[in-house]
Amino acid sequence: MKDRIFLCKVCDAAVETGTSVSEYYSRAVRGVVPPPLKIGIKASRVPSHEIAAVVAARIAGRSEEEIKALVANMVADRANIDVGA
Repeated sequence: MKDRIFLCKVCDAAVETGTSVSEYYSRAVRGVVPPPLKIGIKASRVPSHEIAAVVAARIAGRSEEEIKALVANMVADRANIDVGA
């Protein structure tokens, strides 16, 4: 069985990263947290594994530049997710 991918509401991603929702969006623009995916007209979500990776990087003491590179790589990898059939 393939690993499942879970999508978090932006408000939950903000809680996980210790910010407010507006601060989460500001950090997404700066590239230090994963930007939300638009899944509907009024709905956005963030992959939970991306949030976990950023939190782990912060705990490990990674610099902001290292975290920006991590986030950029994760966003680029979104296009390569195996959707299966």
